[in-house]
Amino acid sequence: MRRRERDAHGTNLIEVPSRLLLTAGAARARGLPSTLPEADLLALLLLSELARTNSSRAPWVAALPTRFDVPLLWPAALDEFALRCPTLIARAA
Repeated sequence: MRRRERDAHGTNLIEVPSRLLLTAGAARARGLPSTLPEADLLALLLLSELARTNSSRAPWVAALPTRFDVPLLWPAALDEFALRCPTLIARAA
Protein backbone atom coordinates (compact mmCIF):
# COMPACT_ATOMS: atom_id res chain seq x y z
CA MET A 1 0.00 0.00 0.00
CA ARG A 2 1.17 3.51 -0.76
CA ARG A 3 0.12 6.97 0.30
CA ARG A 4 -0.60 9.26 -2.63
CA GLU A 5 -1.19 12.99 -2.70
CA ARG A 6 -2.83 14.51 -5.76
CA ASP A 7 -3.38 18.10 -6.79
CA ALA A 8 -6.74 19.61 -7.80
CA HIS A 9 -6.33 18.20 -11.33
CA GLY A 10 -5.69 14.68 -10.07
CA THR A 11 -1.99 14.78 -10.88
CA ASN A 12 0.06 12.55 -8.61
CA LEU A 13 2.36 14.87 -6.64
CA ILE A 14 4.06 12.39 -4.35
CA GLU A 15 3.91 8.69 -3.60
CA VAL A 16 5.39 7.23 -0.43
CA PRO A 17 5.60 3.49 0.30
CA SER A 18 3.69 2.62 3.48
CA ARG A 19 6.78 1.14 5.14
CA LEU A 20 8.34 4.62 5.08
CA LEU A 21 5.38 6.49 6.61
CA LEU A 22 5.87 7.89 10.08
CA THR A 23 2.57 7.08 11.76
CA ALA A 24 1.28 6.44 15.26
CA GLY A 25 0.83 2.81 14.20
CA ALA A 26 4.49 2.59 13.23
CA ALA A 27 5.42 4.09 16.60
CA ARG A 28 3.31 1.52 18.44
CA ALA A 29 4.85 -1.27 16.36
CA ARG A 30 8.26 0.01 17.49
CA GLY A 31 7.13 -0.54 21.09
CA LEU A 32 6.29 3.01 22.10
CA PRO A 33 3.47 3.24 24.68
CA SER A 34 0.06 3.21 23.02
CA THR A 35 -1.30 5.34 25.87
CA LEU A 36 0.58 8.40 24.60
CA PRO A 37 -1.23 10.97 22.44
CA GLU A 38 -0.68 10.54 18.71
CA ALA A 39 1.39 13.73 18.41
CA ASP A 40 3.74 12.48 21.16
CA LEU A 41 4.09 9.10 19.45
CA LEU A 42 4.98 10.78 16.16
CA ALA A 43 7.51 13.08 17.83
CA LEU A 44 9.19 10.15 19.59
CA LEU A 45 9.22 8.09 16.40
CA LEU A 46 10.81 10.96 14.49
CA LEU A 47 13.44 11.41 17.20
CA SER A 48 14.22 7.70 17.13
CA GLU A 49 14.57 7.83 13.34
CA LEU A 50 16.94 10.79 13.61
CA ALA A 51 19.10 8.77 16.00
CA ARG A 52 19.28 5.71 13.73
CA THR A 53 22.09 5.77 11.20
CA ASN A 54 20.93 2.72 9.24
CA SER A 55 17.24 3.60 8.93
CA SER A 56 15.49 3.00 5.60
CA ARG A 57 13.67 6.24 6.37
CA ALA A 58 16.93 8.23 6.72
CA PRO A 59 16.69 9.98 3.31
CA TRP A 60 13.09 10.97 4.01
CA VAL A 61 13.89 12.24 7.51
CA ALA A 62 16.92 14.14 6.22
CA ALA A 63 14.66 15.98 3.76
CA LEU A 64 12.52 17.44 6.56
CA PRO A 65 13.07 21.11 7.37
CA THR A 66 15.21 21.83 10.41
CA ARG A 67 14.09 25.45 10.84
CA PHE A 68 10.75 27.15 10.57
CA ASP A 69 10.09 30.82 9.98
CA VAL A 70 6.55 31.42 11.16
CA PRO A 71 5.31 34.31 13.30
CA LEU A 72 4.44 31.95 16.15
CA LEU A 73 8.16 31.23 16.58
CA TRP A 74 9.37 34.83 16.26
CA PRO A 75 10.94 36.50 19.32
CA ALA A 76 8.47 38.32 21.56
CA ALA A 77 10.12 41.62 20.56
CA LEU A 78 8.57 41.27 17.10
CA ASP A 79 5.00 40.77 18.38
CA GLU A 80 4.19 44.48 18.23
CA PHE A 81 5.59 44.70 14.69
CA ALA A 82 3.55 41.70 13.54
CA LEU A 83 0.36 43.18 14.99
CA ARG A 84 0.84 46.40 12.97
CA CYS A 85 2.16 44.91 9.72
CA PRO A 86 -0.51 45.20 6.98
CA THR A 87 1.03 42.39 4.92
CA LEU A 88 0.90 39.92 7.80
CA ILE A 89 -2.61 41.01 8.75
CA ALA A 90 -3.82 40.54 5.16
CA ARG A 91 -2.27 37.08 4.93
CA ALA A 92 -3.80 36.01 8.22
CA ALA A 93 -7.30 37.06 7.17
